[in-house]
Amino acid sequence: MSETKYKEILMGSDVVYIDPVDCGSTVGYRIKISGTEQMVAGADVELSDCNRTINWSFYGKTPLKKIDAAIEALTKFRNSYAVVLKKYAKKETK
Repeated sequence: MSETKYKEILMGSDVVYIDPVDCGSTVGYRIKISGTEQMVAGADVELSDCNRTINWSFYGKTPLKKIDAAIEALTKFRNSYAVVLKKYAKKETK
């Protein structure tokens, strides 16, 4: 009787320091395939800021929808925040 071994193969990873001077904030990811007979793709994204960490897992049938929703929400936040910063900068220089 042969034993089926669990495999995990790293397909890609990266970590970017987004605020290295202040508190070492990072955004990182790992993409992997894993399983026994049937290999399944999955990924994890880790966001860290000072001593806090969020780990998002992307598995299942619709991981790209989850990624797209996160990108859309962050893009809306960025655009709204840019407007506020621009307004504040104008008031500060007066």
